[in-house]
Amino acid sequence: MVEVEVIAVGGYNEVGRNMTAVRVGKEIVIFDIGLYLDPITGNNSVDMENMHSLDLIQMGAIPDDTVMNAVEGTVKAIVCTHGHLDHIGAVQKLAHRYNCPIIATPYTTELIKQQIEGERKFTVTNKTFALKAGAKYTISQNLTLEFIRVQHSIIDSVMAVLHTPAGCVVYANDFKFDMTPVIGDAPDLARMRAIGKEGVKVLIVESLNLDDRGYAPSEQVARLRVRDAIMRAEDDKHA
Repeated sequence: MVEVEVIAVGGYNEVGRNMTAVRVGKEIVIFDIGLYLDPITGNNSVDMENMHSLDLIQMGAIPDDTVMNAVEGTVKAIVCTHGHLDHIGAVQKLAHRYNCPIIATPYTTELIKQQIEGERKFTVTNKTFALKAGAKYTISQNLTLEFIRVQHSIIDSVMAVLHTPAGCVVYANDFKFDMTPVIGDAPDLARMRAIGKEGVKVLIVESLNLDDRGYAPSEQVARLRVRDAIMRAEDDKHA
């Protein structure tokens, strides 16, 4: 049986700098390359577009991917699950180190392209590939990527499923079971159930606010609150 290894590069026991590498035999897939915003925001001396990745690593702003030097294998793909900066904000600083495509949903792909275009320190030549939720992408003879539709506070978010000879590796980071979303369709629970029956080797899932009881309300609730705030502001203006 082929060996599966998970390398927690960043985003574990912290918020931000998300980056996970999954090695299957001699092949590696990277999931997300994110930014930790705190060292960047409010610091006028930080010119991120012109900064070297090693300086940003030292600041704690981006994942320390130098740990990948000790991982034996070849990176075959970089996969981004949604467009928040804590998941894609360091792609333009680190992706050039890996000779592989960057795969994301169409909206997330456009955000990544914007970041690459704005980069001034490094030349990023990785090809980008837009993969829709529900579709699959053949990475290699042994690895196939699948995107499963989920909901989050940004559109075009997905769970990533890496199909391997040893079973499925499910990367489920930042999602909620919003069955009445404002934009897009509800999460594809049927496909999630099917993946579970096929056999999941590893489940990598977020745990932010795990200790908080309750549930995350639908984005419909947020929309109603925004509408209510606008209506109150209009009433105050005309009072």
